[in-house]
Amino acid sequence: MLFDPNRQFYVLIEKFWGFGSGDILDEKGEKVGIMHRVVISLGGKIELKELDGTTVAEIHKKIVAIRQTYDIKDEQENLLGRIKKSITAIVHPKLWLEGPNEEKLYEAKGKPMRWDFVILDAKGKQVAIVSKLDKWRDVFLKGVFNFKDKYALRIENDALGKVDPRILVGFVLSIDNIFHD
Repeated sequence: MLFDPNRQFYVLIEKFWGFGSGDILDEKGEKVGIMHRVVISLGGKIELKELDGTTVAEIHKKIVAIRQTYDIKDEQENLLGRIKKSITAIVHPKLWLEGPNEEKLYEAKGKPMRWDFVILDAKGKQVAIVSKLDKWRDVFLKGVFNFKDKYALRIENDALGKVDPRILVGFVLSIDNIFHD
């Protein structure tokens, strides 16, 4: 099961020329899910799928928004949360997630190079870490042969079973789309 509440690690790898499609691996490098970008869609939809092809979550880019915004939806297209980019993200990379009732639930704070982010809950407690695994390629080959990205997501032990992994994977994809694509 892709979004097993006890799964602590995810590695997301875009495929060469995949435009956001790719594989989702566990900490052992075994494929546990699929990212599929729907090429013909108004909102740049990315489907997160089980290995059998069943869609279990979707990420949609909002077309009309003051700031870059992504919606995370379940398989029935119910809104799980909305990720928004902070206006000050040029200097201090930051995103936050609002729940369906517009309450702030999580915040992702990045370092200036935008490679590593911590995800905090509404009380400021760290629930996960996101790291760009191919960061040095971006330094030395920026814009050259830059067709795929690789990210690692590690969920903190005490957050397992308490935080929805679909939301955390949504943060990873939003970080990639906002800061690295």
